[in-house]
Amino acid sequence: MSRTYLPTREGDLREWAMNFNTLIGANPTGYGLTATQATAYATAYAAFADLYDQCQQTTLRTPATVQDKNLRKAELIAITREYVNICQAYPEMDDTKRVMLRITVKDTDPSPVPVPSSAPGIEFVSVLGHTVTLRLQNTESPVRARPEYVVGATLFTYVGAEPPTDIAGWKFEGNVKKTLVQVQVPATVPGGSSVWFTAFWRNNRDESGPAAQPMRTWVGFGGVSMAA
Repeated sequence: MSRTYLPTREGDLREWAMNFNTLIGANPTGYGLTATQATAYATAYAAFADLYDQCQQTTLRTPATVQDKNLRKAELIAITREYVNICQAYPEMDDTKRVMLRITVKDTDPSPVPVPSSAPGIEFVSVLGHTVTLRLQNTESPVRARPEYVVGATLFTYVGAEPPTDIAGWKFEGNVKKTLVQVQVPATVPGGSSVWFTAFWRNNRDESGPAAQPMRTWVGFGGVSMAA
């Protein structure tokens, strides 16, 4: 089951909360809750459900009603997360009950996360003075998203005519999560200098894939420069 157990659509949230409310209301102690908590949840659910239903009717939908509905929705989500955490920690909670409540079923035997198998592509978007904007590309797909299981990339730079063959000769710029990255080259680097970039993908275990083919641009001109 998805880690994000709460639906994003309000109609689906209403239906999800109705199921949760029904189950904990019928047997709160069976899920690690108390009768008082079940009553509090029923109140929060009813307040949101009533206002949600009103907002579905043109004659009843007003800015004030929508604002109140959004407030009750936030309160329902907050109490839901609190109570779900209690349910998850309950010693007698099992996967059957989790499925009934429609909450996260914990993966006790997680599949291993593979090491990234491909290198990112590097596309220069712009160079303005010493500010370089680049995009890391998924070379295995035309989609601009990162490859599967990749959580980010590690970026390196080198100032000089030819890039080093050993990664130890590069300057570590940091770990990034976005594919559109802006790098500030030090102002001490003379204008017209060539700056090389390379990177590699990382998974959530900080295991890295192969390094990208080094790409070069020039800084300090105050305009747009393209890669060599």
